[in-house]
Amino acid sequence: MDPDRQLVRLAKNGNKAAFGKLARRYRDGVLALAYDFLNDYENAQDVAQNVFMKAFKNIGDFEEKSRFSSWLFRITVNASLDARKSKIRRRKFLIKKEVYEKNGQVSAQPEWQDGIDDTLINALNKLSDHQQTAIILRYFHDKSVREIADVLDCSESTVRIHLHRAIQKLDKSLKKRK
Repeated sequence: MDPDRQLVRLAKNGNKAAFGKLARRYRDGVLALAYDFLNDYENAQDVAQNVFMKAFKNIGDFEEKSRFSSWLFRITVNASLDARKSKIRRRKFLIKKEVYEKNGQVSAQPEWQDGIDDTLINALNKLSDHQQTAIILRYFHDKSVREIADVLDCSESTVRIHLHRAIQKLDKSLKKRK
C-alpha cells in the first residue's frame, strides 16, 4: 500500500495540511536531487521551492498511476534540468561589458569563474539528461530501476540501457582524466 495515497487524495480535495505533510516528507529528497543536478545549494533551494509550488498547483492532475514520490521526482528532474540549461544560457551572457587592454591586446574578461573541478561532476555533465538522471537516482539516491522508470516515464529495460551506457561513458571519461 502506498503510504502517500490518503494524503494525496486529501490534497486533491484541497486539504493544504495534507499537502504540507507530503512536502515535509519529501523536502530533503527533492532538495538533494536538485542539488545533485545543479551543484549549487541556493539554486537547488529555488528549484525545490518551485517544485512544491508546481506540485501543489497541479496535484489534481496527478493520475496516481505511479507513486507520488515518482511524480514529484519527475517534476524535480525536469525543473533541475531547466534550471541548469537556464544557468548555462546566463553564463554565456555574463561577460563583462568592460574590455581591457593588456600588452596591446584587447579581450573580454569573464565575470564568472566555474570553480567546479571535480572530475566526476564534469564527467556526469557530459551524459545525456536521461543517462544523468538514471545515474543520479540509482547511485546517489538508491532508487530502484522501477522507480527510475516511473520518474523517466519509460520501461525498466530502457532505464537499464541508460545506466549501462552512462557507466560506459563515465568509465571512458574518467580513464581519460587519469
